[in-house]
Amino acid sequence: MSTDFDSFSNRGEYLSAFYFAEQLGDGLKKGVFATWANRESDEHDPRPTPRESVRTLRSTYLDEKYRGFFAEQAKADEQDDEYPEAAAFEARLNTYGDEEWCERVQDWHRQVLAALGFPSVSAEPTARTLTVHRAGREHEVTVAWHSDGIVALDCGWSASNDTALDADGYGRLLHPLRAGSGESYETGQALATWLFQSELGEEGGAAPRFVLLLCGGVIVLADRHAWGEGRYLSANLDAALERNDRRQHGELATIAGLFSHDVLAPAEDGKPPAIDALVKASRDNAVGVSGELREGLQKSVEIIANAVLKRLEDSGLDPRDIERPDLTFARQLTRESLRYLYRILFLLYAEARPELGILPADDGSYEAGYSMARLRELVERDELLTEETARNGFHLHASLDVLFKKVNNGYRPYGTEPNDGLPGDDEDTRRRKAKYRSEDRGLRFEPLRSELFERGSVRLIGNETRDPRSDEDNEPRWLDLRPRNSALHEVLRLLTLKKAERPGVERALSPTATSASTSSAPCTRG
Repeated sequence: MSTDFDSFSNRGEYLSAFYFAEQLGDGLKKGVFATWANRESDEHDPRPTPRESVRTLRSTYLDEKYRGFFAEQAKADEQDDEYPEAAAFEARLNTYGDEEWCERVQDWHRQVLAALGFPSVSAEPTARTLTVHRAGREHEVTVAWHSDGIVALDCGWSASNDTALDADGYGRLLHPLRAGSGESYETGQALATWLFQSELGEEGGAAPRFVLLLCGGVIVLADRHAWGEGRYLSANLDAALERNDRRQHGELATIAGLFSHDVLAPAEDGKPPAIDALVKASRDNAVGVSGELREGLQKSVEIIANAVLKRLEDSGLDPRDIERPDLTFARQLTRESLRYLYRILFLLYAEARPELGILPADDGSYEAGYSMARLRELVERDELLTEETARNGFHLHASLDVLFKKVNNGYRPYGTEPNDGLPGDDEDTRRRKAKYRSEDRGLRFEPLRSELFERGSVRLIGNETRDPRSDEDNEPRWLDLRPRNSALHEVLRLLTLKKAERPGVERALSPTATSASTSSAPCTRG
């Protein structure tokens, strides 16, 4: 079951990208969702599940007391920041400097925690004081909630995942920690890092496993096992509550399934938190994908190398005839075959991540005429090419070659069209040009200018190698070493279709995009 909700940020792949997008829903369905379904159908258990409770937050949050007020105060801060010479500039007088705003933010956070099933959420300051030991010293930290290896912290109000951890904005704590002379922690991000290296309660106590950063319209889940590597989850409650997806396995249910006490706290029988099963499944999936991808790459290198050798033989030449003095032919062919394959992997990844802006994936003409998705559909239809003309043609190579060149060199890049914005444009001109571009953007590629896609990085696979029998100065000829459709058809199937996990099951689309993100880096360097 796909989990395709844009309210989530899976930073640094806390869960592997493919697992998060394609398999997380099934993991939740078999785990915490199944537990909640039993509770929800038990007439003798009146307790609402977090899935039910999170849905009730919408009317509260969208009321003027909370979201309307928060947005209004944030706007007032923005207006203050328009005047750098004023005393209110970046002072956040309407938010952090306003007692009522601080109270309402904390009150909203308490309601979020209660809906997520965190027990005994209290408004009393004494109940929210946590004793922490660090480097032989005792500290009192004001928190939103603490127990079961979980600490929740009050930050400000953000309606965007991208600004939730902003150290100069609403990622700041409502209750900063002064740990000593010259040592203070002003942001949720900094205090989470500090807490993960501390002892909770009495000296010798365990460090927290999770820190929840409550940022008004955003929740951030920091896991001690991943936080130091820059990996974490965040959810945009603001957007999710606005959309109000109330399905049993929908957006709000998924937020509850990842951030609730039921998922983050250790089980009553002492077993690890339920989220650990999701993390393990994600890790196992990533290892499996990487292993299969490696196997696919190894086979694909052989296929492409053999195709080039066959084309060279057909031309009447031997590898030694075109071998470079500084590099053996075998090594050059292997290196360039890998580069060619990494180009394909990179484009699969870029197409799966349109927000990167590398490919015009939202353009209809791109999808129909240039896209990797189109080529994947072509090779998916037939396991083998049987017709002679189809096997011996060069359509797949030509399609990839056009795409490689457009990606690297660009096509109608920004700044080359009359209606592209210019630094000297006034507001009306910018607005008019933006309107025109939104209505008639057309097919455009921004030049990547990557070594991986440079013409000289792959010379043997194509027609970039000079025929040594020709006159270099007067009439140079070029060898045609393009792989035929039969070879690239097999390669594309290896890279874009996943092996069936059991006999009789048709091959499924491969999660290549996930692996390509980590696999393509070495090749771009050489």
